[in-house]
Amino acid sequence: MSPNFGYEKVGTRYDMTYRGELVACHFTCPEDGTADSISAYLDWIYVGSVPVRFAIYRHSDNKFIAATEEILVGGRGWFKANFTSPKPSLIKGTEYWLVVFPNAPDTGLREFEDPAEWDKSVEQTGLTYPNFPDPLIVTGHFPRIYSIFCSYTPGAPPPTHTLTIISSAGGTTDPAPGAYIYDEGAVVRVTAYPATGYLFDHWELDGVVRTENPIDVLMDADHKLYAVFVAAPPPPTHRLRVESTPISGVPVNLDGSPMGNTPVQTDVREGTHEVEVPEEVEI
Repeated sequence: MSPNFGYEKVGTRYDMTYRGELVACHFTCPEDGTADSISAYLDWIYVGSVPVRFAIYRHSDNKFIAATEEILVGGRGWFKANFTSPKPSLIKGTEYWLVVFPNAPDTGLREFEDPAEWDKSVEQTGLTYPNFPDPLIVTGHFPRIYSIFCSYTPGAPPPTHTLTIISSAGGTTDPAPGAYIYDEGAVVRVTAYPATGYLFDHWELDGVVRTENPIDVLMDADHKLYAVFVAAPPPPTHRLRVESTPISGVPVNLDGSPMGNTPVQTDVREGTHEVEVPEEVEI
């Protein structure tokens, strides 16, 4: 079994969580490791279930570290949610907030707790699920310890590398331009999306030109990926000439705008156009 840190007892009382509210309790991680999951003893008092996510924050500066997958909580008991890759690294002796964030109505979800020292737990209100704040902004302090713990794998975490994504004018990428940290050996897929009037031309991965889109980047070191977009060439044009018989001087509209009187000609972009002439003309 994986070791845990947190509070593994079922509390003797409970606290109700309201809409747009998360609650957090801080604990010290006893050794280096990688977080695998967070479990909490919860009670959904209504029929059905409610979506819930957990998260871990650094206590010293309230910095967001990572969030778990979403789970559905129905009934009463221990509920566990796993972290997805890359799983967050834990540092020996560091205090972390373990966070519960439900998509609950104004009442309904209860977190079990026991009395504890002041400031052992906090809350933040006014949030929109499932968006975790960064940093955590405390709006309430409480003398309680929640029934919540983090399971982890001991040992030094794997090395990490930074992927810096940059985009020229004329498009964007997914993930969006920015700096991202990944475990060594991870493969990151990045897709380029040109804006209207532009085309994706190529990537520059650490200065080396690559043309596939999307591109997969192996995180074996720090990498810089630059997406290059170019203006799309204008579509080809063709000469359009309109004549009329047995009379000339007939007014012509092209795509709803006056073109002139027959015989008349102009250059138009390749594609479909609408040419209109009156059904009757006076001679």
